[in-house]
Amino acid sequence: MTHHVFEVDVHTAHEWIKNGEAVMIDVREPVENEDLRIPGATLIPLSQFDVGQIPAHEGKKLLVHCASGGRSARATERCVLAGVEAYNVQGGIIAWHDAGYVTETGV
Repeated sequence: MTHHVFEVDVHTAHEWIKNGEAVMIDVREPVENEDLRIPGATLIPLSQFDVGQIPAHEGKKLLVHCASGGRSARATERCVLAGVEAYNVQGGIIAWHDAGYVTETGV
C-alpha cells in the first residue's frame, strides 16, 4: 500500500503560514538552521526525526521543509505512515528565499 505524500508550493505554504492555517517544521541540521531559517519553524532534524516531537497543531496543516525538498519528502512520508497528514514544501527554504519570503539568520 502506498501512502500519498502531499506536496505544496512555497506560495501556498506562505499563504497558509501568513493566515495562521499551518505550522512549519524544518528537518535540516542545526548548523543549516543557524545559517538561514524560516521564522517560527520548529527544528526537528531528519537525522533524529521522530513524529512524536511534532508540535501540537490541532486544526492546522503541517508543513515540512528542508533545503530543497528531498529530506522533507522523507520526513513527510514518515508522518503519513504514522497517520499524521503533512505537506512537503517543494523546493524547501531555497525556493522560499528565492520567492522573497522572510528568512532569519544567526543563532
